Amino acid sequence: MVNVANIPTDIWRIILPLACTDGGSTGKSLVLTSTFFYTEASPFRFYSLAFDTLARSESFLAFVRRQPGGFRPQITHLYISHSDYPDDRFRWSWRTVVKMTEAERARYRRTIQEEKVDWANRFRTAFDALIHLAAPNLCTLCVAEHCAPVVIRCFLPKLEELTWTGFTFLPGADVHSGPTSEPPARVDGRSNTLPTLKRIHVVLGKTRPISSAILRPLHVAADTLTHVRISNVDMTAMSMDLAGALVPSFYTDVFGQSPPASLFPPLALPALREVTIQNTSGGEFGVTAVASQPPTGVATVRTHNFGARDGGTGRIYLIEDRQRLDSHWRDRLKEEWLDRMDGGRGCWVQSAEEEGTRWKNIQSLPVWRRG
Repeated sequence: MVNVANIPTDIWRIILPLACTDGGSTGKSLVLTSTFFYTEASPFRFYSLAFDTLARSESFLAFVRRQPGGFRPQITHLYISHSDYPDDRFRWSWRTVVKMTEAERARYRRTIQEEKVDWANRFRTAFDALIHLAAPNLCTLCVAEHCAPVVIRCFLPKLEELTWTGFTFLPGADVHSGPTSEPPARVDGRSNTLPTLKRIHVVLGKTRPISSAILRPLHVAADTLTHVRISNVDMTAMSMDLAGALVPSFYTDVFGQSPPASLFPPLALPALREVTIQNTSGGEFGVTAVASQPPTGVATVRTHNFGARDGGTGRIYLIEDRQRLDSHWRDRLKEEWLDRMDGGRGCWVQSAEEEGTRWKNIQSLPVWRRG
């Protein structure tokens, strides 16, 4: 049997990051294997971390605080999606609720509301701490959180890919302000807090109405963005407007006409190479919308070329699909986050088959892999 200690350390430093791309379980197991692996794997133990509950996030932060002075885990890939929100819909059956007195119902509703406020405050505290802890080395970040608004308030010098669903805002955004497409304010004295960001994926939903505010994050990394995807858009007209805002020549290139009045002002994204917009309204992409709800699990993808500003050819993918639950998106985003770490395409599909496969993979997930 080969003695692992005889393998050069430089080789282990190549192998271990490749092995620790599953959200933290491999790194944890390795450091518990032997003294050798404890020493070699410790720098990569937190290479990728996935937090599915607020309790796990708070437990991890408590662990970090207990470590000797100067300890800072090197987190390269981070996934945050807390499924332990105190949702009252599943606390009681309707049969139980109808038997309550009015006073009992009022007390019940007050208790639930207090729990939600407390949870949201704890979540924002934990979220801020995790982001600041990971900031120096973070390359990919996925935030699938639907219950509490959060703001990324720090400089992320290495972040290349950002995915979010729910109420997530980038530096300088005010979660209490109205819709706006103006560039966000400076943070820590920097106008560009995401200097290396190349890919953004935003998942909308019924509880997140479409407004020009969703384009605010794109201003932060306008000079470096190469890929943009906006999913779960439930209005065909808005999908077309978004395409026109991201690719100002869209209407001219595709339909040979000037763009109509739009909620979204055109953006200047000089490095943009690929745009994906997933429409879930049941209408078809086109000048006129046709009511055509696709069958379960079936999506259509239309591809159009556009002239990239560097003289090359960019592509815009218009996906027609049905709307999914927030919990379905949470599972899918986690799988795509893992896939991207291993060099896969993730959400950046180029055909109906690829889009359909993504949802089929979620349906076939074992229970322990789901959020």
